[in-house]
Amino acid sequence: MPGAGRRHGHDRQDAPKSDKPTFREAVELYLADPDERDRWKDPDRTSRGKRQEFELDAFKESWADGPVDAVTWADIRRLIDGIRRRAPIKANRQLSTLKRFFGWYVKRRLIGQSPCADIDKPARETESERVLSEDEIRLFWSAAEAHGGAFRDVFRLLLITAQRESEVGKMRGREVHLGKRTWVIPPERAKNKKGSHEVTLSELAVEILEPRLRRCGDGLVFPSVKPRKENAGRTAISGYSKAKARVDQAMGDVEPFVLHDLRRTVATQMAELGIAPQVVDRGVLYHQSGVIRGVARVYNRYTYAKEAREALLAWGERLRAIVRAPPGASEAPRPADAAE
Repeated sequence: MPGAGRRHGHDRQDAPKSDKPTFREAVELYLADPDERDRWKDPDRTSRGKRQEFELDAFKESWADGPVDAVTWADIRRLIDGIRRRAPIKANRQLSTLKRFFGWYVKRRLIGQSPCADIDKPARETESERVLSEDEIRLFWSAAEAHGGAFRDVFRLLLITAQRESEVGKMRGREVHLGKRTWVIPPERAKNKKGSHEVTLSELAVEILEPRLRRCGDGLVFPSVKPRKENAGRTAISGYSKAKARVDQAMGDVEPFVLHDLRRTVATQMAELGIAPQVVDRGVLYHQSGVIRGVARVYNRYTYAKEAREALLAWGERLRAIVRAPPGASEAPRPADAAE
């Protein structure tokens, strides 16, 4: 096809000399860009993670030390295909990172066209539908208590509150108001950054947080257990994967799941309690899109705060009944049943 060679840049020897930075240097400029870093919830951590991603694959390519504008479609295609053969989902992630990086350069008119603009994700991804059964909830609860170590309370609060790992793990004492039974996640820590998110604390949550708040004051509720001396009390807990692996092993032969599936599990349990989907979606999970779509999403600005409070309190009672029920129970007594 005429022009295909020029478009995909197969012949590198014919390329004119460039005064542009090398691909490696260009990545460092991208990771240091203030506007780009403002998009990231944790700029330092995200920058380290992206740099490591480049180091594991792209930086090992021969073209990494050549001019950034000399990287071709064929270079990116070969890189992504190579990753796909050993780790398909990782190939998707690497391609997304490269597209964002080259898109950043194109917007600044530093290169004319992204070499990966026409490359599709190599692996198909399906949204997880994993929901823990009541037996699995009991197993998770007891395994977290016995084998979660420093993550025991983090894991259980994920299930109690239905909030995200980063939000629970980086919780600060000043965000929690036990008298009002609320935890207010500030906008800079909420994933959608659309405003603070108030989470009602059930009795189960209060029982976990009360002793911790006496120790942490206004600081991190879950600080790192092995921080550097100069960072003591200022670094949040880390090591989720290893702690989750211990819990998985203790749970025995169950279908694999990730911590994010706990949010879906809570949403499913709330649906069984008769809680409206828009309350769960916007009020509890704090999604800005979801069951409310299109024109309704534009005009419906109601936060469902009152309903979300009632939902989390009801879920707290329901969860207590589930974890106290004997193993193998077909169904734990519901809060209304227990009150009768």
